[in-house]
Amino acid sequence: MRKSLLFSAIILLIIIAGWLFFRNNETEEELFTRAKQYLSEGKNKEAVKVYEKLVKKFPESENRSNAVFMIGFYYANELKEYDKAEKYYKMFLEEYPNDTLAFYAQFELDNLGKDIDSLLFDRIKKEEPKENQEVIKK
Repeated sequence: MRKSLLFSAIILLIIIAGWLFFRNNETEEELFTRAKQYLSEGKNKEAVKVYEKLVKKFPESENRSNAVFMIGFYYANELKEYDKAEKYYKMFLEEYPNDTLAFYAQFELDNLGKDIDSLLFDRIKKEEPKENQEVIKK
């Protein structure tokens, strides 16, 4: 009985170790795909963790810039963790200043924590001719 229980425990440990080994040896594409899958399922926290793993594990990845931006975006807009969002947006702008997403990263950074509706209203007010602004106030 003891030998059978010990044997079962050893087999279970081998299975767990194998699962952990293969889970930790995902390619960058597998990680990127898994993060996108989590996003499509609404599992934002899980997606951010996978993106963070990709950023750390594959510093030369062609998907890294998108991953860094997405981490900042989800921390800011979904998880409301603005300190972490700021960290990743600044990292993005430092490492990828000429990327097509740089404008959006800077916009997000400049407006962290602000309500999108108030941002749109403020912009409309600035762009409206003066005579229309008087109508808006009423």
